[in-house]
Amino acid sequence: MPVEQTRTKTLILNVDDNDGARYAKSRILRLAGFEVIEAMHGAGAIQQASDQSPDLILLDTKLPDINGFEVCQMLRANLSTSKILILQTSASFLGSSDKIRALEGGADNYLVEPIESEELIANIKALLRLRQVEGELSESELRFSEIAENIDDVFWMFVPNNGQLLYVNPAYQELFMRDPRTLSADPLDWLNSVHEDDRDRVEALFKGLLNLNPYETEYRLSIGGREKWIGERGYCVKGEGGTASRVARVSQDVSARKQSELQTQTADRRKDEFLATLAHELRNPLGPILHAVQLMGLSQDLSQIEKGRLMIERQTRHLMRLVDDLLDISRITQGKVNIRCVPLSVKTFVMAAVEATQAFLDSRRHTLSVELPEDDLKVLGDVTRLSQVIANLLNNAAKYTVQGGHISLKVSVVGNQINISVSDNGIGISRENIGHIFDLFVQVDHASDRAQDGLGIGLSLVKNLVTLHGGQVCAKSDGVDRGSTFEVWLPILSETSDAEAPQVISQENVLFLKEKAKRVMVVDDNIDATEMLVMALKTLNFEVAYSYDGPSALVLAESFLPDVVILDIGLPGMTGYEVATQLRAKEGLSGTRLIALSGYGKAKDRARAIEAGFDHHFLKPAAVNDLLPYLTKSR
Repeated sequence: MPVEQTRTKTLILNVDDNDGARYAKSRILRLAGFEVIEAMHGAGAIQQASDQSPDLILLDTKLPDINGFEVCQMLRANLSTSKILILQTSASFLGSSDKIRALEGGADNYLVEPIESEELIANIKALLRLRQVEGELSESELRFSEIAENIDDVFWMFVPNNGQLLYVNPAYQELFMRDPRTLSADPLDWLNSVHEDDRDRVEALFKGLLNLNPYETEYRLSIGGREKWIGERGYCVKGEGGTASRVARVSQDVSARKQSELQTQTADRRKDEFLATLAHELRNPLGPILHAVQLMGLSQDLSQIEKGRLMIERQTRHLMRLVDDLLDISRITQGKVNIRCVPLSVKTFVMAAVEATQAFLDSRRHTLSVELPEDDLKVLGDVTRLSQVIANLLNNAAKYTVQGGHISLKVSVVGNQINISVSDNGIGISRENIGHIFDLFVQVDHASDRAQDGLGIGLSLVKNLVTLHGGQVCAKSDGVDRGSTFEVWLPILSETSDAEAPQVISQENVLFLKEKAKRVMVVDDNIDATEMLVMALKTLNFEVAYSYDGPSALVLAESFLPDVVILDIGLPGMTGYEVATQLRAKEGLSGTRLIALSGYGKAKDRARAIEAGFDHHFLKPAAVNDLLPYLTKSR
């Protein structure tokens, strides 16, 4: 093994079987400031080279055991000695073939003796300088490789004019999804990943780069039906004398930025469309109002004056609805909407919405079918706002269905949720639009027999108001001219819920809960019930942990430190009462809010829960909407 040591001088191994010649060369080398070790035959030279790792070997061709040509080949074949500089010498020059043989065998140079001392030292120093430059270049290449092969951008290097690829980093395969090996045979293979609409332009820019014309551009890749946006810069790499010896490209995935730009452009376009629509919608009622006022000033006919008055009233109410919608969406976006939630019959707000929209439905000659369940289902909600939700959906269905269409309103129960669906046989929704239908200021095509109207905020209001009630809303359509269905999902209010008094839920608080998620721990031996409750809480952005028994819950609570624990009373082994008592005794958990879930709802059961340390008691099954107002830190 080579000796690991710190050298202050260059170490040279002098190999020669002639004592006099070896001595003379060693003396010259030492006088020049080199450190010298010696060997008299080939085997010794190989051993010394392996043990001492000299910087250079001065190797005579004629040796008693192995000739110098073979020694050189053996040194080059050994990994530990392959990088050592070898200066081969010969006392007799037999011909150019010997020099060629030496150089092809791995020698770095070949000299014929007798050698002048100045010539010997000059050759050695030249070889050492060359090795130093090679080392620096190798280190530079290593640093370049470490950087280039660990970045996400694709780096390319080409020969100008002929376009030969010199280098491309591993990111190429990841970004362009093509085998880099094919670039050796076809340097333009990467163009196959470029979108066909951009391909000719990008190819022209690249060929211009080969003629030393830099560029900066963006284009699309089309891979497996998916598009990526690429930002690319092509530039010249200048060598000695300032002339371009190479050309390079850097290709970067800018899809995220392009998506952000597209969203900004879309938002700007929707804003402009909204302002134009707002101006149109505000002017529409003003014309009839102005005409009616003028008529009332000119005519003495009481019937005409009354007709004008009624027109003014209708158009003013229309203006009021527009302003109300604008104010509602403004308050919602600022988080300032409050809803007054009380136990509310679904039939109450659904039929209120039907009554409010019946005149418009009749004016469009639509038939409306209403299907309600026999049971008096209840939700915790604001009657005005929920009526507004259903009315908006009914108006929307009427507006986007050609006159004489059919609209159905159906209320059903699915699990512990109420599903309210509004379906029509109208113009439907395209695949491109359905994902954005609830976005602010979005409007799709109108029915062919009706001019487009509205501000594009109705469905956004619906989504936000339903969310405030702890529900969800979705849209479905099989496509254009295939009708559409809008579904509202709301949690059923359990009959034994604590929510007997009106509750004011502010949007500000709901948004705070969503943005500043609290830590909630659920403990219940019913696996299905636990999983559903955990999923619902995570959907509301709570950080949730869960356990199926009392002992593991106590251990989990010490590490999780929940703000709220929703705890089943009837746990196996250790009851919920015992778990609650021990939680209250633990340091750091004394202020945790404890909510009991129980199958028993008598007064004595509630009293026992409070005595054990619970803050609230709910009868199973408890809807998430019932629990939500109590999922806060403060007790």
